[in-house]
Amino acid sequence: MVKSNKFSHDIQVVKFSGAIPGKQAVKGLAYAEIQTPVYLVGHNNGNLYIYGEGIVAGWDSESNLIAQVSATHGNSGSGIINKDGYLVGLVFGSQFLADFPFTIGDSSKAFCVNSYVLRLMLNEFFEAK
Repeated sequence: MVKSNKFSHDIQVVKFSGAIPGKQAVKGLAYAEIQTPVYLVGHNNGNLYIYGEGIVAGWDSESNLIAQVSATHGNSGSGIINKDGYLVGLVFGSQFLADFPFTIGDSSKAFCVNSYVLRLMLNEFFEAK
C-alpha cells in the first residue's frame, strides 16, 4: 500500500505486510555522529544490491548528511544504515554529481537527507489522513 508520495522531496512511503525472505526490517530512525560507521545497499550503476560501508563525514551547508561511502547513479533512495540497523539517511546524490565535471569518477561521498528531516517528513505523511 502506498501511504504517501512526497514529490517535492522525491520520497515515497510504502507499507506492506509480511516479510522478505533473508531480509530484516529497518528498526527506525537514528541520529549519526561524525565518524559513525554506516552501511549502504543499492543499485550502484545498475548493478543490483551492491554493498558498501563507510563513515559519516559530516554535513554540508544545507544540513545534509555526508557519508564517505561509494554512491553513484542508481544509489538515489538507498538507505544509510548504522551498525544497529537504524536508518540515519537516504542518498540523493554523490560527489560525482555535486562537482561535475571536476570530479569525474569520484563517487566517494554520498549526500543524504538526514534522519531529522526524514522524521519531520514521515510525521507529515502519517498525520495526513
